[in-house]
Amino acid sequence: KYNVERAFKAGWGGVVWKTLGEDGPPVVNVSSRYASIDLPGQKIINPPLRKLLIAIGVVLFFQLIYGAFMAGLRAAVIAPTWPDINGEMLPAAMSELSPLIKNLAYNPITIHFIHRGLAYLLFGLIITWWWKARLVKTGQVFYKFRFYFMLLVSLQVLLGIVTVSNATHPGRLVWLGVMHQFTAMLLVMALVGLLHVVRGKAFRN
Repeated sequence: KYNVERAFKAGWGGVVWKTLGEDGPPVVNVSSRYASIDLPGQKIINPPLRKLLIAIGVVLFFQLIYGAFMAGLRAAVIAPTWPDINGEMLPAAMSELSPLIKNLAYNPITIHFIHRGLAYLLFGLIITWWWKARLVKTGQVFYKFRFYFMLLVSLQVLLGIVTVSNATHPGRLVWLGVMHQFTAMLLVMALVGLLHVVRGKAFRN
């Protein structure tokens, strides 16, 4: 009897009732079936924040592709200036290849422009997400990921600027480029961690 009472108090009354085969009214199980609720301090449910994280992930995906184009075509060496690109904010050389679509993958100046534009967009999106996320009052893991996410993207932007500015120095370019790519990896890991912590809806056990 003691164990049965303990089971009822723990929220397993429905199971005990059905097991004992007692007649009575329909049983409603009121215990939580959601993993994200059962792990206080680990996961949060916030659909708007998750949607913004997904948008950030899409932009980051294309940014990584153009980062690979930058490295493969050595685009930094061709335009080692910032914030302009060889003295122009909107370079005329971006459309010099024909057909025009070819510039998106083979023109170093166009790739430079897109890579920088995506970096500014990504930085703005993460700042927006970071600011909105300040309203979340629970989750120590979430706080840590939020802090490192903002720290990493800030470091990545700074490294990108310094790498381009030192592109004419081969020795510096190699080390700065490696650091830039490594930080990008950490940024992706932070994003994946946040997508695990921030849920759009509760998951069933």
